[in-house]
Amino acid sequence: KPLTMDEIVVNCYSLIIGGDETSRMSMTGGVLALIEHPDQWQALKSGEADIATAVDEILRWTTPALHFGRTALEDVPVGTQGQVIKAGDIVASAPTSAGPKSPPCSAHCATSSPRWNCAGTPAATTPTC
Repeated sequence: KPLTMDEIVVNCYSLIIGGDETSRMSMTGGVLALIEHPDQWQALKSGEADIATAVDEILRWTTPALHFGRTALEDVPVGTQGQVIKAGDIVASAPTSAGPKSPPCSAHCATSSPRWNCAGTPAATTPTC
């Protein structure tokens, strides 16, 4: 069925805010990471590390998305007290950054999963320098 005007507005708002917020967070987080790890900055400058990998790693490490929601596809038991997330429930997630000791990112793990892909992934992963 077609989206209502309210649904269109909410989706546009989410794209605008999400694009602004995540861009600012990833750019400033990336600059900070390169300042704190001058060896990585030198590897990037010298061509030892490529831009695409650096972008993926900056997105993975800085975790520019502050929160996002997902709809549960099936019932999922949570914790030890018998709680269950029911299929169809909307679940909010507040991801934390991967940090330097976690394994390298693949398939844009900062912006997608096997079942979902962020509409902003092409913008987030397109180098602008």
